[in-house]
Amino acid sequence: MIVYRTLRHLGLPPELISVHFVAKGSNVHTTEEREAVDRYGAHRVIFLDHGSRGGPSLVKDQSVQYLVVDHHWSEEFPSGSIVGHFYQS
Repeated sequence: MIVYRTLRHLGLPPELISVHFVAKGSNVHTTEEREAVDRYGAHRVIFLDHGSRGGPSLVKDQSVQYLVVDHHWSEEFPSGSIVGHFYQS
């Protein structure tokens, strides 16, 4: 909800913001979850606390920009991602 509220505060209309919760027992790296995200038709996507490992893109459409924000330490992230990394030692 923090990102949602931040986007609203910055002036983004609520009809342009969608929130997707990953299915229980799943993760954003599965084909099913990537397809679910793609169905929104978004131009930009923010993944929170789900992307601190390497692998293929989390979105099918390579023109979609996506930000990965995670608190886990990693030097590998999904292909094509923009990374916001917050790590405390």
